[in-house]
Amino acid sequence: MNRAPELPLQRTRTATGLGPNPRGRTSSPLAWRPSVGDRPARIPGKSRRFPVAPGPAPGRNPPVGEDPVDMPLRLLFATDLHGRRAAYEELFARARRESPDAVLLGGDLLPLPHGRAEGLLEPQRSFVRDFLEPALLSLRAGGGPPVYGIFGNDDWAAVRPSFAALEAAGAYHDLHMRRLPLGDHFLAGYSCVPVTPFRMSDFDRFDAPGWSPARPPRRVLLSDRGRVREGSLVELRQRPSIAADLRTLERAGPPGRTIYVCHTPPHGTRLDRMHGGRAIGSPSLRAFLERAQPPLSLHGHVHESPRVSGSIEDRIDRTLCVNPGDSRTRLRAVLVEVDDTARLLA
Repeated sequence: MNRAPELPLQRTRTATGLGPNPRGRTSSPLAWRPSVGDRPARIPGKSRRFPVAPGPAPGRNPPVGEDPVDMPLRLLFATDLHGRRAAYEELFARARRESPDAVLLGGDLLPLPHGRAEGLLEPQRSFVRDFLEPALLSLRAGGGPPVYGIFGNDDWAAVRPSFAALEAAGAYHDLHMRRLPLGDHFLAGYSCVPVTPFRMSDFDRFDAPGWSPARPPRRVLLSDRGRVREGSLVELRQRPSIAADLRTLERAGPPGRTIYVCHTPPHGTRLDRMHGGRAIGSPSLRAFLERAQPPLSLHGHVHESPRVSGSIEDRIDRTLCVNPGDSRTRLRAVLVEVDDTARLLA
């Protein structure tokens, strides 16, 4: 995505919780910047900071028919690192220092490849082999938190097998189209985005039946057979839509205790704004979150949205939705706490 000049980011609230603040006002307790790094470290080896009293407290309403969460989760989230080693090193150093319950990666993990199709896979495979695998194994061996992640539209599907050894060692957990337990909650992930104008299309999908991309790509490149090959929009249309995939993911378990990590943001929020303010997120994901009402959804993909909208967060009724922006020039990571509801800490 194109980059916009960086502006201060603020947490804002509106009457509806969606869309830009109509008056552009924020109160000082809500002022926020993503570079905050002076929170006190947690005690190493402790997976929880404090117990929560039984029963719902003010502002903590559990999903209908479910008991309140006994222990909150603290999650460190970053997205769109695009193979930037310094950002990964800073993220893992912060994970060691603050001891969250998990580190979550929101897609576009690997370097963006350039050149002819036949040479596009190796830069991403070598990045996993030479840097990411040793870094994740070191974090795990040192007692660091578990790492969960998804791919994004700038990651080749053919590189996913390179993570097999990391999964076997418990150093990385692939969330795409999976729902895994963590404490009193579950984590679920989804890598796909509405079809983009760009040629890398492994994780591009039609949003729903009848939907068409505003700017279709001139070339469609796919790597799902272990090599990069030419595809087509017809082939993408024949794959399950985002709406269909989300229905499948929803059937994996009740969403009320599930934290969703989706590369695409929901449509029409502060999280999916391109230059000029055009919304490019997924309408089907928006509809899913409106219906399912999980406590938290984490997103990336639209690098410039926090700078365009002025906020890294929005709410869809009960659901806190977050897109901290890309980490290509510097790490933009957020710490989120989740029990029956979710809130940004730093």
